[in-house]
Amino acid sequence: MKGSVRQRSPGIWRMRWDIPHPDGSGRRKQVSITVKGNKKEAEAALTKKLADVQENGYTAPSKETVAAYFRRWLKEHYATGKIRPRSRQGYQDNIERYIVPLIGSYHMYGLNPLKASHIQRMYTKLSEERKLSGRTILHLHRVVAMGLNAARRKGDIKVNPIHEVDRPWAKEKELTIWDVGQVNHFFEKAVESRYLDFYQLAFLTGMRRSELAGLKWAKVDLVNKFIRVTNTLQWIRGQGLQEGLPKTPQSTRAIELWEQATNLLHKIKGYRMEVKLRFQSQIRDELRKAVELGLRDGFTSDEELEDEVEAAFKQTWSENDYVFIQESGKPINPNEVSREFKCIADTTNLPVMTLHGLRHSHASDLLLRKIPAKVVSMRLGHASVKITLDTYSHIVPELQTEAAMAIEEGVKLQLGEYVTKR
Repeated sequence: MKGSVRQRSPGIWRMRWDIPHPDGSGRRKQVSITVKGNKKEAEAALTKKLADVQENGYTAPSKETVAAYFRRWLKEHYATGKIRPRSRQGYQDNIERYIVPLIGSYHMYGLNPLKASHIQRMYTKLSEERKLSGRTILHLHRVVAMGLNAARRKGDIKVNPIHEVDRPWAKEKELTIWDVGQVNHFFEKAVESRYLDFYQLAFLTGMRRSELAGLKWAKVDLVNKFIRVTNTLQWIRGQGLQEGLPKTPQSTRAIELWEQATNLLHKIKGYRMEVKLRFQSQIRDELRKAVELGLRDGFTSDEELEDEVEAAFKQTWSENDYVFIQESGKPINPNEVSREFKCIADTTNLPVMTLHGLRHSHASDLLLRKIPAKVVSMRLGHASVKITLDTYSHIVPELQTEAAMAIEEGVKLQLGEYVTKR
């Protein structure tokens, strides 16, 4: 493969070489790019380019910017159904907040291409100037890597710059987990909360917030005492409440219940009926008030009143199968549940913990009660038991002591003096 270098103007050189024509006809097609420098540098660049083309083939310079690519990639990636709406929101935030303003103007390939140094400087700027945490930058790095890895697989780029970038380091996050006594103390403080039942079921089942919000009565078997987790409900910015699938395939699971959990769900079911009756009563009072104020004609009979109550109820009540509902029958917003949890927790002297911490408390308590890690992992819906063991490794030292004691219970060692044989 041959090429040539020709000066266009002082310091500007055009490199030309032939490639096989894309139509497969066997003809040759001439391509060219412009570089800056002296003749020796241009010839060196041509030699490098020819070697690259010989080894990897020719890829036309891309006019697509990094910003345009990552927006396109997210749209295509989301369309595959491999990521949930909440994850998509997080990816989009990283793209729009950091990737677009800091490296978005570079091209994916060709003139002014994205380089590893550009990505590295972005991380440095976010850390030193914007004071972002290592964990936040690590999340950004994962998005950048996913996008560039996809570009390499599909041939949008020939060399993936992410492989030359130092992976950001993030300090291992320490979990704050309440023990059973602390959980009970929180429940006492939350006794007047409209979400107390939600908090209690979260601890008794270890379900995620979105799984509880999306739980429907059709998936609750109070006779055989189990819950089947098959869907979620999350608040997505700009879209409102959105149904979705559990986090992983293993998150679609059955969770066995016992007496207190079953009784709690019976109570919640009764509360649902009370809410509906209370809502109807409110409509009835409003209709009577309207008659008293002369805002409408009176009712000729109780039957006519009840017919209007029923009609108004059907128009305003949100009929659905969700376990946790608002006074209007609409499903609850899980973000509101978390906000109230924080408000209640702030009134206690308990260690700072989020609503998700009740899931950790559930798991920790089971492990301390000698429930096998595999069983705990199945209840939590973890992708593997390794995740369970890694997440709750802080419990292992406590169990180690008991293991050391237990192994000696059934054996009697003969501890005589050492005898040296000659």
